[in-house]
Amino acid sequence: MKAIVVTDEGAGAAGMTLVERPMPEPAGNDVLVEVHASGFTPGELTWPGTWTDRLGGDRRPSIPAWQGLFVYGRFEAGQSVLVHGAAGGVGSVATQLAHEAGTHVIGTGRAADREAVLDFGAHESHSTQLSG
Repeated sequence: MKAIVVTDEGAGAAGMTLVERPMPEPAGNDVLVEVHASGFTPGELTWPGTWTDRLGGDRRPSIPAWQGLFVYGRFEAGQSVLVHGAAGGVGSVATQLAHEAGTHVIGTGRAADREAVLDFGAHESHSTQLSG
């Protein structure tokens, strides 16, 4: 499979490289999802957990779009997941991956994006409104 990996913490997005990686082997109740496109926020490259695990072990090379969802979010079938901005670049991917993993997805966003959020796999879509 193709994956974007980062090996140099100081290089930021410039240190990202597209490489071939072995296909993950699902175990137990895992779900293997075929991803056609994904996104991440540049801030993920500054998260300590992108570079080291909880015991301080080196986690390089790192695959940021995946870690935020399945390592830190611990998505599991049967859980409920709230995705803010579920129609946005990162939110839409999180919504689709969470849905495919068997979670109950609740998406938030603009009322105009309700149908898109549901099309991405959310079971519920709620509007967010700024008050001032």
